[in-house]
Amino acid sequence: MAKKKSLFSSMTKLAKDLNKNTIDNLGRKLNEVDYQLSRNLNLESLKTLYDTVVDVEKQLLKMRKQLLRQTDSNRVYSQLKKATKLKDKINKNIQKKQAVNPIINNLTNDEISTLKLIESIFKDKSVANKLTFRKSNACLTFNYDTQWLCDIYLNQKPYQIKIFSKEYNTLSFDFDFIDDLKDIRDIFLDILK
Repeated sequence: MAKKKSLFSSMTKLAKDLNKNTIDNLGRKLNEVDYQLSRNLNLESLKTLYDTVVDVEKQLLKMRKQLLRQTDSNRVYSQLKKATKLKDKINKNIQKKQAVNPIINNLTNDEISTLKLIESIFKDKSVANKLTFRKSNACLTFNYDTQWLCDIYLNQKPYQIKIFSKEYNTLSFDFDFIDDLKDIRDIFLDILK
């Protein structure tokens, strides 16, 4: 009989420890989401964070139905409150992003890295100090000494680059691959020098 009691108390302790560990892990996930929200995220990343919070919330709600120690029950309740606050915070961020610029914020991480690649391709050392960049509406715009204005459109294929100049009016190139920009860049930089 003593062995059965000992086994039962061991199993009970194990279950309580597992519950505590699970609550700790779910709390860490929520803390990570909270930390990520302090960074400047695009719409896709915000939606991913929202999904993470919803998953954690579901697990916490399942735990709430279990028979828990009072301390664990209190911790589950406080984590659920935190999840609700995080969902509200993420929703506000999503609404702000959508209101400010619906096109650029719908860019995927790949498209954003493409914009950065284009920026690096065109930032040649000999002209870098004369180039200024501005990103908006799935388009990368840069100026050169106020004589040139260049727009690169990435919202549909073929991509398009338009160069406006006082002297030559408008030059326009279509391209399918970002690597093609290196050839266009050489032409462009030759004109600038």
